[in-house]
Amino acid sequence: MIPVTIITGFLGSGKTTLLNNILRGDHGVRFGVIQNEFSDVGIDAELTVQVDADIYELNNGCLCCTVQDDLLRVVDDLLERRNRLDHLLIETTGMAIPAATIISLLNHPEYAQSFRLDGVIALADACHLPGQLATTEEAAQQLAYADLILLNKIDLASDAMLAEVESQVRGINPLAQIRRVEQAAVDVSEMLSVGGFGATEIMQQQEGGGEHHHHTHQSQIGSVGVVIPGQMNLLAFEAWIDLLLALNHENIFRMKGVLNLPGASRRYVLQGVHRLWSGQYGNPWGEAERANRIVFIGKNLNAEQLKQGVRSCLMVESGGR
Repeated sequence: MIPVTIITGFLGSGKTTLLNNILRGDHGVRFGVIQNEFSDVGIDAELTVQVDADIYELNNGCLCCTVQDDLLRVVDDLLERRNRLDHLLIETTGMAIPAATIISLLNHPEYAQSFRLDGVIALADACHLPGQLATTEEAAQQLAYADLILLNKIDLASDAMLAEVESQVRGINPLAQIRRVEQAAVDVSEMLSVGGFGATEIMQQQEGGGEHHHHTHQSQIGSVGVVIPGQMNLLAFEAWIDLLLALNHENIFRMKGVLNLPGASRRYVLQGVHRLWSGQYGNPWGEAERANRIVFIGKNLNAEQLKQGVRSCLMVESGGR
């Protein structure tokens, strides 16, 4: 399967610079690149370094809405030449929210067999992000979907400013890795193996000791972390989460977690984007404490409702009802 990386970030955050850094890298990876412009006058392709890669530019619309059909046609074209493609990079516009692109790749019957969504990388301007979060919802949502956040232009910000910006970012998305970078410079190997949509373990929400609920002051976008001991009834959980997402999928952007299932030696790892979610067995529990840990990232989340919903799915024998 061909891995796919989605590159997002607000206007001027450094997406094209990052893309050029990746394409210039000495890695031997054969790329397909899809860029999008919110204009009918293409500029990004001219700003992109010329390399041996298949570069497509979609104009006059966001990948989150008006050019989805164009995106699918380009992906079809790339599939016909999959023998010369190792990795697909999709760069969105500065105003795009990556949800529709993620769902298009995960929910399409043919693409799901041909492509593997490796992760979402968000660029954030260390100097201008606080203002962007205060005035737009798009900047916060881009961070909410990310698996790796590159805090860019750190050479232009003070240590105190960087600490405050990181705190804001962590308040929106406690799961993402955060890297401080200048000129969007980062080791290419980190960009091509994010693993945000694989059977990875969820660790960062455990920092600080258990459950959490926080969001930025400017936005109602934030996260809720639930940690509940006991054995989970998977059938009950599936019924509950399906109903929850059916009723609230517009407000639940991402979901990640691990469940402790009866008789299972390995963690059951959850991944979700809006209404789509799936589970698979991950790493063995070993000597680790068995607990059900789930993080929801979204808008106007009800922490107590989510906590009680998860608790209601515990096995009767565990004393959770």
